[in-house]
Amino acid sequence: MTRRAHRSGPTDSRTAFLVDAVRAALPGGGRDRRRGRTRSVRRWRDLTPHQQATLLTLGSVQLSLATTAWADLATRPADQVNGSKARWAAVIAINWVGPLAWFRWGRRPGAPRG
Repeated sequence: MTRRAHRSGPTDSRTAFLVDAVRAALPGGGRDRRRGRTRSVRRWRDLTPHQQATLLTLGSVQLSLATTAWADLATRPADQVNGSKARWAAVIAINWVGPLAWFRWGRRPGAPRG
């Protein structure tokens, strides 16, 4: 590859995608220092109403799962928890995976509560 071809940027679309992803992860938020421009950011107002509704629905399901899992953890006796309650409280904060892991592996069967 010649020096000129290297500076013009990648020609393969997959390579270009990876280069863009790496640049966006670098400090400066994807700023192209040579040209002084920043990459465009997709904002809420740029989304279609369907996309906005989908994001709101998924977000509310995520928050409901986490809130329910934390409430269950807080009211459950320590002897009915697999592991440390503090560790499970941190795990529940992990999107989707945490609350689902709590409901699957975090609770020990015990006497019915209520």
